[in-house]
Amino acid sequence: MTEEKKRPIDTAARWAAQSDSASTKLSSLMEKVRGRSIDEPAIARALRLVQSDSREISTAFEDFQRMASSIGRHGESYARIQKLFNESTETRKLMEFAAQRFSTSALNAELLESFNSLKAKEHESLRAIAKTYESTFRIPRLEETRQLLLRLELPVGSAAAYVRQHLGALAQQESLLASMRSPWLGEAGIERSATALLELQGIGAAVRSGNGFDVAATQALRSSLGDWRDPVSPSEIVVEEPLARTEIYVARGFNPSLTDFPEKTFQEGLALAGLHRDSQQVIVPPQAMQPVDEIEEAAFWRTNLCHNYLQRLERRIRQFIDDAMTARYGADWPAKRLQPQMLASWEEKKQKAHKAGMSLASLIEIADFTDYEVIICRKDHWREVFEPRFKRVESVRESFQRLYPIRVAAMHSRFVTKEDVLYVTAESTRLLAAISRSLP
Repeated sequence: MTEEKKRPIDTAARWAAQSDSASTKLSSLMEKVRGRSIDEPAIARALRLVQSDSREISTAFEDFQRMASSIGRHGESYARIQKLFNESTETRKLMEFAAQRFSTSALNAELLESFNSLKAKEHESLRAIAKTYESTFRIPRLEETRQLLLRLELPVGSAAAYVRQHLGALAQQESLLASMRSPWLGEAGIERSATALLELQGIGAAVRSGNGFDVAATQALRSSLGDWRDPVSPSEIVVEEPLARTEIYVARGFNPSLTDFPEKTFQEGLALAGLHRDSQQVIVPPQAMQPVDEIEEAAFWRTNLCHNYLQRLERRIRQFIDDAMTARYGADWPAKRLQPQMLASWEEKKQKAHKAGMSLASLIEIADFTDYEVIICRKDHWREVFEPRFKRVESVRESFQRLYPIRVAAMHSRFVTKEDVLYVTAESTRLLAAISRSLP
């Protein structure tokens, strides 16, 4: 192994050693805090205060995890950093509590000094990790790309195999990879990087076609995005911890290589797959709202993108359902066709909206996200209205199931991950292509 390969390990070990003293000092001081009287409301306030800061660390930690998985053989030093990150989240909760309860005490000043020392080391390490991670990717020569494509064996039914069918000739695949302007070939897994880019293209081709719910497209998407036919349990919805959501995705079969790229490379890959186009409008926030670094800016970009997609998707889905149900059952279809409990919920929300001075063009405007799947997939509605459009009821359920955890997180202004972005852009495109296409 070369010295270049060992460098990130040395960086990790040095940072972990330097952080020990601050972490140990904080732990000692926390024992003093634990000896004071604590009331539950104060703890709740402390937890709320710390959420914004801990999300920044948690989101930034994604690149560390990807790097650690790519260099898994050298996990000991990285595991030590991960332990410190986990401990610092709990330490932060205690520190915020102490700041509220003992704001004028010498103890609090001592806590703040130690905590800030540890936090500074965290951010310094994160920046170093992000740069080291990015340095493991490069843009290959055209001949290297050609040879790589020749030896790639793509599993039958995968999204990568799906795009190979659509791109056809090897020259078209070469042209696709050669068009990437950001470093995309990861030294830790050369064939893995190329397959992942082709797989992103396959996802894009499947969801844009208008036939994204047929058997071949559904199989291809399931091989990449995981099997989401089983209902999402409320206990699975992890709003505060983006990395915990990712673990759930992987457990369902999500392919983590799809997002194992530097941020700019991932964004370019989405655009190349037709899953995202950069907005022409650039919004420049005031200085006080500027991100502290590129890591936070990427987190803002992902969250804003998901929020934008989901908001637009919901408006289109609501209008589609209302038009389709009105055409089949008449304008008063909610009263005729909704389950009594859902209708009562809609009517109650309508009354609250009117009292608040809001006007609704149609009753469906106050529907919950989970209502769409219930309406579309109900047996009689499916048979009489929606089957020609979507073809497979289990695939429709799967689309909404994949979107639901991210919808909860994004609409509560929580940071989201690359995995969240891929789910939202792919499934939004898939659903909108299906409802927009002309039926025979």
